[in-house]
Amino acid sequence: MDFLIELLFELVFEGSLELSQSSKAPKLVRYVFIIIIVLFYLTVLGIVFYAGLLMIERFLPLGIFITFIGIYMLIRSIIGFNRVYLKKEAKYENRG
Repeated sequence: MDFLIELLFELVFEGSLELSQSSKAPKLVRYVFIIIIVLFYLTVLGIVFYAGLLMIERFLPLGIFITFIGIYMLIRSIIGFNRVYLKKEAKYENRG
């Protein structure tokens, strides 16, 4: 059962990533999938930050470490989003 859920989630997530990058899909569909992907990443980052803040109260070094992991994930997500979506669109706009 675990394998089926993992397979289904992977198909949906990978499919939405590919569809959001496809130039053949309508813009509205791509934007909806981009919003869903961004919300997913924000949810994961929020959980990591929340866990870090809860850990600071119990064990300060571990809480700071988890918070820094959340900051690192946030920076890498912004860089990845910029590389995949924003730079790609700028490249197509410059072609004329």
